[in-house]
Amino acid sequence: MLRKGSWIDITVSNPEATLWLCRALALHPLTIEDILEVQREKIEVLKPYTFILFKALRPKELFRENPEGGNQSDFIPLRILLYKDLLVTIHPWQGLFKRIRSALPTLRRERKSIIAKVAYFILDSETEAFVPHVQAIMGEVDALENLVYVLSVSEKNDLLRRMALCRRRIAQFNQVIWSKAIMLQHLKSQRFHMEAAEGLPVVYLQDILDTITFMTTRIKLAREFLDGAQSTYLARVSVEAADHSSEIEGRMNTLSSVATIFVPLTTITGMWGMNVVVPGQVEDFDPSDATAYVPFVLICIGMLFVTVFLSYLFRRYELF
Repeated sequence: MLRKGSWIDITVSNPEATLWLCRALALHPLTIEDILEVQREKIEVLKPYTFILFKALRPKELFRENPEGGNQSDFIPLRILLYKDLLVTIHPWQGLFKRIRSALPTLRRERKSIIAKVAYFILDSETEAFVPHVQAIMGEVDALENLVYVLSVSEKNDLLRRMALCRRRIAQFNQVIWSKAIMLQHLKSQRFHMEAAEGLPVVYLQDILDTITFMTTRIKLAREFLDGAQSTYLARVSVEAADHSSEIEGRMNTLSSVATIFVPLTTITGMWGMNVVVPGQVEDFDPSDATAYVPFVLICIGMLFVTVFLSYLFRRYELF
């Protein structure tokens, strides 16, 4: 026989065992369907119980025990059946409710609404468990924002990966926290229709909603800061790409200027290198005759003048 104010905590992960348990508790078919199939958070007020589907964080030790834990969801479903004098919790993992169990001796001295207060402690404890993770997300966003100004473009492959992971984690927690706010608002409005929560003050549920509001605000700030960091990163990439493009353009201008200088020089050398008679060409070259070098010297002076003049023009107009 169960005495009044009992709490039954059931750990079961096998669908067949879960179905047998639901039938043994004589649950409504819709509740059985929600326990077996539905993963979203919800609340249903039925006679003689209230069904609450709540997403809790997976205990950290489960990831160490299971080598494949990294591929599993961070959240586990917590089903709560709230009767007037009985509380039943169903979940697939052990290790939950450690803080609740330590507070049970204090709750035993309560005379009214002990079941509702135990349910409140469960919801409050599992909601508070999200706060360190939300703070960790905020710290990760701050670190990413600082790295944007420190790392160079070539070192930012890991930064982009961390930004993507952080954005995905923000989306996951925002979805879960937002659904908790809707579910608790519904619980707050429907508590007068619940036999087990008749003596539960509104301030208890409001305390959980305050925690959710705090986390929602932090998640929103984290998303805004991450968007700002990503925009700053894209701006830095654009500026550095423009600088790189400007550097390449300057080098190409230099090469074009040098090529332009060599165009008249190549023309002059080409004209005097033709196999036809040109001015200054002599048939019998006498090395001892100084006048025989005059055409060659004049051509070299002309080429030097062209080179100096074009270089002066390019420098004046900053073409290289």
